[in-house]
Amino acid sequence: MHSTDALFIRMNISFAHAVEYDDNRLAALAVRSVSPGASYQGPMLRTVLVDAGATYNLIHLYGLDGNFTLDQGQVNSANWIIAMHRNGRWLGLGGHGPLMLTQEPPGATPSPVLSSLFYIEVK
Repeated sequence: MHSTDALFIRMNISFAHAVEYDDNRLAALAVRSVSPGASYQGPMLRTVLVDAGATYNLIHLYGLDGNFTLDQGQVNSANWIIAMHRNGRWLGLGGHGPLMLTQEPPGATPSPVLSSLFYIEVK
């Protein structure tokens, strides 16, 4: 199935099944806050995958600044956050948003891993 979304068309992304999230659906999931330094708030990546009913070995994450792949062990071994807020404010496009993937490394300040996250492909 091809999306009618211009960005998906431009990036040649197609899919047979999709689960769509808006800010209300994401906010309804258990939200976690990651800090010190800047505080990022949003649901855990693994929580979103469970909510979507995803079964996977690999996931490919796409953002406007690039993409990368995580395997199931990497998803479960780190506190990956799909951040919607930074310091209590919505992330804008100029501030790595509207969604940003970050993680909580032990004893370190969280930093953006993938800015402007817009698509997660499950394999």
